[in-house]
Amino acid sequence: MLSATTTFQVPFKTPQRRSKPGRRATRLWTVTQDPSGDFLGRCFRAFDLHGAVDNYWPEGITFENQKTKERWIWTNEKFTIIKAPQKVI
Repeated sequence: MLSATTTFQVPFKTPQRRSKPGRRATRLWTVTQDPSGDFLGRCFRAFDLHGAVDNYWPEGITFENQKTKERWIWTNEKFTIIKAPQKVI
């Protein structure tokens, strides 16, 4: 039997992150074309676009990056990437 004065050493764990990396990422991808009209004008993270194994985007939906102006078009269950035009100096 243990006495009332017995102490036990409990190692403290380092605090863990409350969210996974990438979950706090800014929503840089805006829907510019949506045949269904459900997502038009909404913003998404890059994780949202290709993070899932089985994406279910409507055929022909277009995402545009707000910073780089790169466009991703969902066709045949995969993304077609269109690079932003280069600026002429």
